[in-house]
Amino acid sequence: MEFEFHMRELDNLDKRIRPYLEKIGHEKWSRYHSENNRYSTMTSNIAEALNSANLAARETPVTTLMECLRAQMQEWTYNNRKEAQKCTTRLTPSSEKKLIGNYVQSLRLTRIAVMKDLNINTYNYCAQYYTSKAWLQTYEETVYPVGNVREWELPEFFEEIIVLPPKERIKSGRPRKRRIAAAWETKKQNKCGKCGQKGHNKKSCRRITA
Repeated sequence: MEFEFHMRELDNLDKRIRPYLEKIGHEKWSRYHSENNRYSTMTSNIAEALNSANLAARETPVTTLMECLRAQMQEWTYNNRKEAQKCTTRLTPSSEKKLIGNYVQSLRLTRIAVMKDLNINTYNYCAQYYTSKAWLQTYEETVYPVGNVREWELPEFFEEIIVLPPKERIKSGRPRKRRIAAAWETKKQNKCGKCGQKGHNKKSCRRITA
């Protein structure tokens, strides 16, 4: 199982980690067993996707950049809504595929395949976030075009505001277009000179050796 594989990796780092985690309870460190909603999990996936899709637009004036981002979100919303409308399964395609894979794997198990033995509907134990209904609701709103600037209705004080460029020193050389990726984001990771594992160095290695 994937869980046991990761726990063995922790055992290789330090034999004291697993007993400590088991002592404090799974709900303290496992998102699966968490008693709270997992909406606070933060990722930069959407930011990275926007950056990759708008490399050229980032060199344009800010008004053009904002319009490119709006148009991109409009296209994504429309395409994802169409895909969600075509979905005929109870879960999203990726979630349905994963559920079927888990079910097939459970057919070879004899002790922990409880749902199969008790003939329990597995869909009742899937979070609503992975349903095709929730997928469709995510993109049900429409991203409208901005429209002609001459037709905008703005408050009077907006027209009196003068926006000036920021006062900052322009660095010499060509500006960087891509951010520097963190070590954990790159495929190639250095090996520890002490234990041979990837993801850390000899100085931070805490593996207990005989």
